[in-house]
Amino acid sequence: MQIILMIGRILKRAYRIVIHQRQQVPSNSGAYLSYLRSRGCRIGSNVRIIGCSGIDDNHCWHITLGNNVTIAPGAYILAHDASTKSLTGYTWISPVVVEDDVFIGAHAVVLPGSRLGKGSIIAAGAVVKGFVRPGVVVAGVPAEVIGLTDDYRAKHISRLASSPIFDSSFTIELGASVEKRLMMAERIRDAGGGYVE
Repeated sequence: MQIILMIGRILKRAYRIVIHQRQQVPSNSGAYLSYLRSRGCRIGSNVRIIGCSGIDDNHCWHITLGNNVTIAPGAYILAHDASTKSLTGYTWISPVVVEDDVFIGAHAVVLPGSRLGKGSIIAAGAVVKGFVRPGVVVAGVPAEVIGLTDDYRAKHISRLASSPIFDSSFTIELGASVEKRLMMAERIRDAGGGYVE
């Protein structure tokens, strides 16, 4: 019976991931955020969960997302650690709090018991456990502070003066034409980088 229940859970999760991946658009417009809220996740305003990102839906009532939070594609927030089940017979659960104005990069993992301070940036691929101070940038496995958010912002504001800048019509979401994409790719390649609205 337990095997049947486990297979059912795996299939349900796989179905949800496949459907969500097919969309590949910010899912803040509806179903996913509503689903998480219905399961008890506390979600502030202007939260963007992009593409195939995930929140631990089996324990999401232990997760709080503040205002102006962005979670990039492939990132995941966990409030439980099931590895303890085979060792002790019990699953470890610990709350996760993501404060206001946090950015969580692509494929980052936030582990149970973490608190991400206001305005922090979690780099792509980082694995976070514990407290991340407000206003810092963390990267790596395990995640470590690599700088301050204010310094990171200043660096990119300075780069804006000499880099190509593109409006939002150059995004897939707004239907960038093949010509626009090719032109953008060439200009970014020649300049070594650029920015899009």
